[in-house]
Amino acid sequence: MESLIMEGKPLLRVRNLKNRKEVEVKVIDRGPFKEGRVLDLSEGAARKFGMIGDGVVPVEAVVLRCGD
Repeated sequence: MESLIMEGKPLLRVRNLKNRKEVEVKVIDRGPFKEGRVLDLSEGAARKFGMIGDGVVPVEAVVLRCGD
């Protein structure tokens, strides 16, 4: 599993339900601001997550850390 972690920020483990790949990501804002979306990933996380071609995929997210 890939990890993109920075201390002090909320941390999620996100699983792509289409291909079962997982990535750990920090939460840096309150978006997304598009109806029907749960979260937006950085391009780097999306590549590691295997969703660049799809754009939008079903996910499961687990909170690993709530932040400071």
